[in-house]
Amino acid sequence: MHHFKDLLNQPLAVVFIDEVAGKERWQVQTGIVVPGTDGQAIRFPPSAQPAFQLAPEWQERLKPVPDAMREDFAAEFAIYVRVKPLPANADLDDYSFTGINLNE
Repeated sequence: MHHFKDLLNQPLAVVFIDEVAGKERWQVQTGIVVPGTDGQAIRFPPSAQPAFQLAPEWQERLKPVPDAMREDFAAEFAIYVRVKPLPANADLDDYSFTGINLNE
């Protein structure tokens, strides 16, 4: 298994997967793994958003990027995150704020 700590100061692609009009859509954001307050975080330059923590349970999603996709992802490793709308009664404290808006 790969670990976020091994990627400090290296690029990491975050692949957000959602569904639009019945079709799967992938959006890739590549950031830099940096030291966080508790473990590692990821920062997306040149964004003004602060780095957000990489949750330890996300490590199991950390995968090498296939050779054919490395240039497009601009990273050797990626985590894959399925995105869906939050329930109306969702407690936002249960979620990690990333500052990323996939609708822009």
